[in-house]
Parts: sequence; C-alpha cells; structure tokens
Amino acid sequence: MPAIAIGANRKGRASKEAILHVATECFAATGFRGTTMADVAAAAGLTHPGLLYHYPRKEELLVAVMERHLAEGIGRLTAAVPRGSDAVLDAMLEIARDNVADPTWVRLTAALMGEGLDTDHPAHPFLLDRARRIADALADGLRDLEPDARRRARLARMLNGAWDGIRVHGVLDPDGDALEELRELIDLTRARRAAG
Repeated sequence: MPAIAIGANRKGRASKEAILHVATECFAATGFRGTTMADVAAAAGLTHPGLLYHYPRKEELLVAVMERHLAEGIGRLTAAVPRGSDAVLDAMLEIARDNVADPTWVRLTAALMGEGLDTDHPAHPFLLDRARRIADALADGLRDLEPDARRRARLARMLNGAWDGIRVHGVLDPDGDALEELRELIDLTRARRAAG
C-alpha cells in the first residue's frame, strides 16, 4: 500500500474516532431524535458532506457509537469467563466503574434506553442485542455459581437489568452511589455460593 494511502487510512480512523466522541456528547445531550447530523458535523468541525462521507445515516452513527463501547465491555467480560464467577463479577464491577467515570456515556445510555423502548427507534434492535450479549457473557461466567442453565440465564439477566436500572437511577438522582449499589448486589450474588 502506498504511503499516501496509509496516511489517509490513519487520518480516516482518527476522524471517525473524533466523530464518535462528538456524536456521543451530542446524543447524550439531546437524545437520538433531538440530534441532527448537522449538529454532529458542526461540533466535530466538519462539513455536513464530510460527516456523511464517514457515516451516511444518523442510525449508522448511533450504532457505531454504541458498538464502540459495547465491544470493549463484552470483551472484558468474555476474557474473565475462564476464571469463573468471581472474575466475571469483578469485571462487571470494573466496567461499571469505568461507566460511572464517564457521565456522558451514562447519560447517553440512559436516554437511549428510554427512547429505545419504542420498537421503531433505530436503537431498539441494538439495545435488545446488547442486553442479550451482556447476559450471555455473564451467564457463561456464572457456571460455578449456578449450575442450572435456566436459573443462571435469569440471574445474568437480573444482574444486567439491575445495573441498567441503577445506572439510570444514578442519572435521575446523582446523590446516590451507583457503584456501591452494584457492589452490594454483586456481594449478594456471591453470597448465593456460601448459602448454596
């Protein structure tokens, strides 16, 4: 590959990362429906056609924003699976710590969870897939805690759903301690082993 093409590729990746960062902020501030591609282009310092070159549709941009964050978290959960439930629950807590440290991301996911309940919303299929992928990764890692596959799947869904709820509640009431609440839930989950 010629040097110019390599440089152009690097510049393109950097532009996409900058766009995703700005789009995250825009979507978090005004939701998917309240954000226009022109808003994102202006905030990113691009022309509207410049943004459309990278992301022709707002739906594609939203999915790219969400996938960027989800892929990293799923990767961390999946990497912990071979080490068992303690490692998976620790990974969940670490991911939650990172989430809490990024209020823009927390606001975005809270807004999209509300908007995405509408089955016509472009985030709906992604959010449904997200919930399933996270629950599947959690369930894979909880085998030593709950041997029954159906109960383990329900436990994973409850943990994921509880974290989503705690996170949304944290946006509504910032005086709470979402991370500590999740830690307590994880401690209760681990106590199943001792009681079991």
